[in-house]
Amino acid sequence: MGTAVTVGTAVAVGTGAVNVTRSPSPSSAITEQIPVVDAASSAVTEQIPVVDVARVAPVAPAPTEPRLTREEAGPAPKDVFGWAILSCALFLPIGLFAVVKAASVRPQWASGEYSLARRSAATAQTAAIAACVAGVVVIAAVLGWLVISTR
Repeated sequence: MGTAVTVGTAVAVGTGAVNVTRSPSPSSAITEQIPVVDAASSAVTEQIPVVDVARVAPVAPAPTEPRLTREEAGPAPKDVFGWAILSCALFLPIGLFAVVKAASVRPQWASGEYSLARRSAATAQTAAIAACVAGVVVIAAVLGWLVISTR
């Protein structure tokens, strides 16, 4: 007979030993014990701790940055949309990411999320440069392979 666990009644029944890893110091979230019953003798052989999910600590919210005023934010960042389009022509995977980031700069700035708009502009510029470099490297590698293979 195999090992069976019934969650509703909190009883585990089995013929063999139950593989349970014990913690040296039990958590404060452990609220009850599940008895493990041997099917042949109906005797409790060991206790399995049960964690009360309701008592687990909730995830802390992400820290928010203080909002800047338009005067504190300074001039609007450049959205480098043209470079992002060019990078799509050279290396599409990274170029698409650059286009998405560049397209989000102006709406973020207009909604007052100035620091997010600056981060998006910087990310778009970095991605566009990386896509251009990767595209030039791939094109050079393909041209080099064509020159070598046609000899």
